Amino acid sequence: MDQTQITSLIDWQSTWIGPLYLQARHAKLIDYNGEIMLRPPPNFKELDDKERARLRSQIAKSIVLHLYELHTAEENPILNKVFRHEHGPTRADPVGFAGSTWEDEILPFRESLIRIQK
Repeated sequence: MDQTQITSLIDWQSTWIGPLYLQARHAKLIDYNGEIMLRPPPNFKELDDKERARLRSQIAKSIVLHLYELHTAEENPILNKVFRHEHGPTRADPVGFAGSTWEDEILPFRESLIRIQK
């Protein structure tokens, strides 16, 4: 059986089709929008415990995102191109937020519209 062929869909409740540039998102599990940091800074050992913990978390999230994007670039170059499109997430956010404002996401929706306006 071809593992890339869709054979069925379940749970149609939130299913819809739209242009890829509006639908493309990183999985929520690995979504990270901060500065990418793959290694600790040279002065890492000199930092206090709280700062080291913050940096460890940032590095871990950065590595997961980096690996996901590398794999996506190999397996799905078109999706990777959309991820790299200038202002791609800013354009896509309002669509996602408008579809789920009943889940207390009206403030991120507002922020997305402000970013688009700027």
